[in-house]
Amino acid sequence: MSEHPVLQLTGLGKVFGQEKNGGTVAVKSVSLDLKRGEFIAIVGPSGCGKSTLLKMVAGLLTPTTGTINLKGKEVSGPQKEIGMVFQQPAPFPWLSAIDNIIFSLELRGVPKTQRASQARRLLSLVGLSGAERSYLKQLSGGMKQRVAIAMALAANPDVLLMDEPFSALDTQTRELMQELVLSIWEETKKTVLFVTHDIDEAIFLADRVYVMSAKPGEIKDVMTVPLSRPRNYATKHTEEYLRLKKHISYVIRGEAIKAAQVTAGVIRPKALKVGLCVWPGNTLFYLGEMEQHYRARHVDVECVSLEKEENRIAALKNGEIDVLNLTAEEVLFAKEQGLDLKIFL
Repeated sequence: MSEHPVLQLTGLGKVFGQEKNGGTVAVKSVSLDLKRGEFIAIVGPSGCGKSTLLKMVAGLLTPTTGTINLKGKEVSGPQKEIGMVFQQPAPFPWLSAIDNIIFSLELRGVPKTQRASQARRLLSLVGLSGAERSYLKQLSGGMKQRVAIAMALAANPDVLLMDEPFSALDTQTRELMQELVLSIWEETKKTVLFVTHDIDEAIFLADRVYVMSAKPGEIKDVMTVPLSRPRNYATKHTEEYLRLKKHISYVIRGEAIKAAQVTAGVIRPKALKVGLCVWPGNTLFYLGEMEQHYRARHVDVECVSLEKEENRIAALKNGEIDVLNLTAEEVLFAKEQGLDLKIFL
């Protein structure tokens, strides 16, 4: 018998304003499940509704459509079982690091005699054992975010939401924070839903990566990450890691072009746009681009990732791509859609 999801989103959508009167559809029909202890990442182009989705799960925004179920029960509004870490650290600057944690434990109802010891344990967990009495203004951005993570963990939530928590950090600090989060996750076994715009971060951290489309934000693709755990910095240089990064990059690039309201033809006007999907028969196209065989022959080829069959045919019909690698049955389907194809083998 399969385990029931800890968190289940079904048909979740958010419209700001009245859709029929020009309102904005930010998120559209998102469904996903998180099992106990899973680490799930969501990526997508800027403005695709990633943070809006997370705020609905946190109870900070009311969904327009769909449901959120926590451990089998439909919920609305903030839940003590769901903790959140925001893009900007949210600790109280007039309190020391340990007093921020103690305050969070007090709100949770932890007895006064236990708060200090639990706060020290949490600070140790996030690597701040020597900074208990430091005020927030004395801490670096990465250290402030560690306090924020400790505060979220103080409530002992079943699900931890993280909304681009490292976006304001420099590259080196960000990578160290990623490794810290993995070590915390491995120790606590929390269920994590992590939003990021960083593809490397998503692959490095997650069990599965959901890719959202340009506005309105829908689930464009889902990738299972087969990389073994525990992971470390060397993981980012493995062949499987790079393959996943390449595929997700292609998907997001196509969506980013839509989000920027420009066409691929404006960016690379002379490029021959080849529509591809994850299928062994397309490997040579990707290799040709990666090894720069096209450039060596003075041909500009851009591989455009299109996973859903209906999207591939529509892209060809609308002139978004020039070439589409199809199987025989897909050719027949395309002909049924009224496309006047030029077929070559």
